[in-house]
Amino acid sequence: PMVPGKNQQGGGGSSSGGGIKRGRKRRRPGSEHGSGRDTLTCSYDHNTASASTTSDDPTHRAISSTASLHVNFRDFATKYSDFAKAWDDLKHRRQGAVAAAAATTTATARTTSSSFSTHVDSAFNLALTRATLQSNLGLCLPSLPDGYLCPPIPNRLNYVLWLNTLLRESGDSRYFELSGDCSASSSSLSSCEYKYRYRGLDIGCGASCIYPLLLCTDKFSPGNESTGATNKWRIFATDIDEESVKSAKLNVQANSLDDRIEVALVPRTRRQVSQDPANEAGDKPPIGTVDDDVVGPVQIAMEAFRDRYHDACASDNDTALFDFCMTNPPFYGTEAEATADRMGDGRSRTDMSISEGVYPGGEVGFVRDMIADSVQLTNSITWFTSMLARKTSLVELEKELRGMLGRGAVRTATFVQGKTTRWGIAWTHRRVAARSPATRVVGGLQGFKVGLKRSDGSSAIEEVASRVRSYCQYIESTKGLHLDCTIKNVAVDSPERGGTEICSITERGSVQHPGAFCIDIHLQNVDAVEKEEEDGKEFVHVGLDCFVSSFAGTLASDKVRSGMEGEIQRSNRRWRRILTKGRDETKC
Repeated sequence: PMVPGKNQQGGGGSSSGGGIKRGRKRRRPGSEHGSGRDTLTCSYDHNTASASTTSDDPTHRAISSTASLHVNFRDFATKYSDFAKAWDDLKHRRQGAVAAAAATTTATARTTSSSFSTHVDSAFNLALTRATLQSNLGLCLPSLPDGYLCPPIPNRLNYVLWLNTLLRESGDSRYFELSGDCSASSSSLSSCEYKYRYRGLDIGCGASCIYPLLLCTDKFSPGNESTGATNKWRIFATDIDEESVKSAKLNVQANSLDDRIEVALVPRTRRQVSQDPANEAGDKPPIGTVDDDVVGPVQIAMEAFRDRYHDACASDNDTALFDFCMTNPPFYGTEAEATADRMGDGRSRTDMSISEGVYPGGEVGFVRDMIADSVQLTNSITWFTSMLARKTSLVELEKELRGMLGRGAVRTATFVQGKTTRWGIAWTHRRVAARSPATRVVGGLQGFKVGLKRSDGSSAIEEVASRVRSYCQYIESTKGLHLDCTIKNVAVDSPERGGTEICSITERGSVQHPGAFCIDIHLQNVDAVEKEEEDGKEFVHVGLDCFVSSFAGTLASDKVRSGMEGEIQRSNRRWRRILTKGRDETKC
């Protein structure tokens, strides 16, 4: 890792994240790399269309892409004089260190002296960032004061691409309940849709203002597909550092984006003020909109926006003011932690200001304040998102959010660039669709076959449907679950399943508190399956689609699925006893 983290109120502390690899003998296919010992190259793929969910969790995405972000040092040196100078200086430092280490007999010293990352300084990082932005995205970054974080572009772009995916889900009725007529028979798509505001909020934009700049490129375009419009998103960016705000405004002006990006200076959060040992008696915590509730970074940013656009906010009471908010929070919990040398090689930490790298409780404390804010702003922002530097933070926060909002309202992501990995977490307070792909259970019992001997003239499908209904009654009486079992005839056979009837088992709930799980049981038409006969039996395929919205729903659905196959097949111990008893009584 070679490029330091992002400059912002939430500065991303120790993130390096350049992920640059040495290109010696091999060339990566499809990328424009130089060759030779002193050529460092990297290739990153970015395309939201190829961002895929993991096999065992539909709410997690690994961001990988096919449109490459190319970095070729020799090309950069030819095009950009500041990069050429920074690269030459780095090579001279490295050569001098190698020569000095050659006289030693310590293998570690020789390896350290030849390591490229050991000799990277802030000047090289800044030159590389500027060259990458200009060459790949047509953006310039003229202002970045000394001592402030320099953003690694691949890492930041991965976050932006993930936002593309999240916001496209916002307009998908499979994931969330949308306003209007969302029925399959609806002839107008416009009657069932998510109304984009084309507005984003960046909390802690930093001196670079990197996220708003990237969000104004063609890499970010949710909501534009149906209309064919160019990127029309507007970003409201905030920071608590006055120098960062000045620098951010210069970068916005240099890219002629004043009409789309606005940068505002905001006060510190209640937690920052209350835990600041240097706090003066007259320095009062910022006052929020809700009595004495925690006033965190999101509420403060919203207050700044409402102060500037009071009329617009007053007319949008029933509509989200922002489609998303984003942040790269401070990594460290204390100033001592932020200024201590790195463990292992003893190198100093990445250049950053205290406000960029330190927040009480670190990144977990920052996101927890965002969560508290989101409860007060459920209708103001659609998606609340954050980047995280530690996987332990992701696991901890994801558990809390899923317990609070349910599985379908939380998303996670892995951002991989070179050898550096970062994570993303997002949540929303929107009502999740009962059969959202995000709540679908992967694994466990997915289907089975039932063999039947028909003697009463009823169809095999009807017999299996009757057994499903009986099973629901049995589960209710023995497992303490409250279930609704419905059977729906399907007029047109499903091309995927050939089903003629669908049985749905759902936990009984209410409009305000729907059930925690739903199991759709597809009964496949006998004519639609490859006919199988065994002792005169006909076989029906039973396919299961299970959706759970909480941990309690997972436990309950597992109870239902665990005994379903044996009960419907009449093959478990209980039914063997019942059938044996029936045969004995018949003989008598």
